[in-house]
Amino acid sequence: MSFPQFPDSHVNHEITFDEKGHDMFIGWQLEHVSRDKRKLYTTYYKNRLGAVQCTSCNVWLRPKSSKERIDVQLTENCPGCFKPTLILVECHSKMHFHIKSKTGVMNHEGTQTHGKFIPLHFTMETLEKVEERVLEFPAEKPYGLKVGTSPIRVQKPARPVSDIDPNLCNLGTIKRFQRTYLAKNDKLQSPQAALKKEGRRKKSAAEERRERAAKHAERIKENKKRSKQDASEQRSMHNDRIFKHLRLSRISANMLGQSQLNDDGVLGFYNLKSDGNCGWRSASIVVNDNEKHYGIVKLVMKHTLEEEKNLFTPLFGREEHYQYVLAKLSQQDGRVLGKYWFDVLDFPRVLAQAYNRPVIVYSCHPYGVHATTFLPFREPEEDQ
Repeated sequence: MSFPQFPDSHVNHEITFDEKGHDMFIGWQLEHVSRDKRKLYTTYYKNRLGAVQCTSCNVWLRPKSSKERIDVQLTENCPGCFKPTLILVECHSKMHFHIKSKTGVMNHEGTQTHGKFIPLHFTMETLEKVEERVLEFPAEKPYGLKVGTSPIRVQKPARPVSDIDPNLCNLGTIKRFQRTYLAKNDKLQSPQAALKKEGRRKKSAAEERRERAAKHAERIKENKKRSKQDASEQRSMHNDRIFKHLRLSRISANMLGQSQLNDDGVLGFYNLKSDGNCGWRSASIVVNDNEKHYGIVKLVMKHTLEEEKNLFTPLFGREEHYQYVLAKLSQQDGRVLGKYWFDVLDFPRVLAQAYNRPVIVYSCHPYGVHATTFLPFREPEEDQ
């Protein structure tokens, strides 16, 4: 025996509990109000939370267990039509349960104002009938239980499990119940697992250790070989020039992504000597075809800065900054301190003016200059 799953109107139902325990699962979503515990019995007072309806596909859904969760549920999409058209249909029915040691009374007051939905729990009476149906023919497939007949067990008329409860229409739920009851009664068969277990050759612990050691040594050997290949490729790339006739390749994807470049417009990269003159060395590669002549680039830039002081002083903003840039260009060749490095904001302007050609600067630094073009302040000559 069970309480009615979806009671309506005035219902006063009495039940005697058996050895399987209490069965208070009903279909409606209830909100706990209070509990009155006495010496001989305990009374639970609950309210119905109504139902959630989709105004598009007219599907009734079970509401969540509290008003706060229902508010969140209404903001979600309908699982049937995937539209944000869920509303709450409230219900003012009330229920209370009087529970004694082996007896119980359920009292329902109020009229249903909405449609029914799939219950969260099935009653014990329903589950007992499903278990009985599953054990009638343990070899039956879940789909055969759903439709009520199958080629290996033809039944006329068909006896689908939905006859027991209309909500037993989901194939996954039926499969879960079948597996549970077959395992419970030691009738769950797994032929594939049994064949694998019988065909598997037993290995000693020593053999397994030897196999693991051999695989580990092979992985180490492959990693070392791969590391040597990568190091060789990197060394060959570091010494290549950035010109098309040298056929540079294998550009780092990470470097291109940080510089906002794609591999179609980049031939390769050149690894400069790290002595603080990398900016002038880069310019020397393009202009003189050799990074060692970076001192010539500095002299040309210094000469241009001195000859066109009237142009660069207003460009830099003040005389002190002009003198600061000139001091950087006056440093001797060799390793220099960080304060005398190539400035990507000032020196590209001087470089573009000195050689009368555009200068484009890319930077991988997150706070650097990204894809900035510096143009000379005079028209280029025809031979350039």
